[in-house]
Amino acid sequence: NNETCQDCHMPGFAGKAAIMGPDRERVASHWFSGANATVLSYLGQHEAAQRAREMLASAAEMQFQPLPADMLPGQYTTVAVKVANVGAGHKLPTGFPEGREIWIDFQVRDATGRELYRLGAVKDGKTEEDTRNFKVHLGDKDGNELDIEVWNATQILSDNRILPKGYIVREFSFQVPADAVGPLTLTAHLNYWPFSQKLADYLLGKDKMQVEVTRMASVTQRVPLLKALASAATGTP
Repeated sequence: NNETCQDCHMPGFAGKAAIMGPDRERVASHWFSGANATVLSYLGQHEAAQRAREMLASAAEMQFQPLPADMLPGQYTTVAVKVANVGAGHKLPTGFPEGREIWIDFQVRDATGRELYRLGAVKDGKTEEDTRNFKVHLGDKDGNELDIEVWNATQILSDNRILPKGYIVREFSFQVPADAVGPLTLTAHLNYWPFSQKLADYLLGKDKMQVEVTRMASVTQRVPLLKALASAATGTP
């Protein structure tokens, strides 16, 4: 389309460019809003940080792909989540793509509130192993992925960022416990941070800067359990 970088990062409003100037239909703002609410908050620029959060919230949409009508206790199931780049004219994320990270935090709870499965939590200052994320993965000369000392990178291992107007579907497979109480609540949060807490602690010292995890989108859906087949799954007569 004919959108420019300025259309998103310098949105316009009707008014005057200068006090003595004429009225104009569009005067570009000069906030240059981006996506780093963490540093803006750290510097006390709270209004600018909020604009960054709003820009992130407009960039992506998320939805579950068609789910099974019900799930069976004691058996494995797979849930697919679609993440679409609907608002950014560039890849998501961009700018510092080896540090900036977008990821899905997927959780399953039963009717008692018990957590049955989760993938995408932050542990030890970074997203846990096998998190479904979107970023540039850098490697050293031996092919080991770098999550801290990115300045030692010699190669790009993978780039799974989401293209403009594109989408990616990621899957989660888990076993429903035999004693789960239905219905199940499936929740997926699309999270973002400009760099990991582990990187901030490494560069600045532990707890010197709190890295904000910004929620870009969320989706929740309930799925019933098949009570009629529960006894067969557990071997109960």
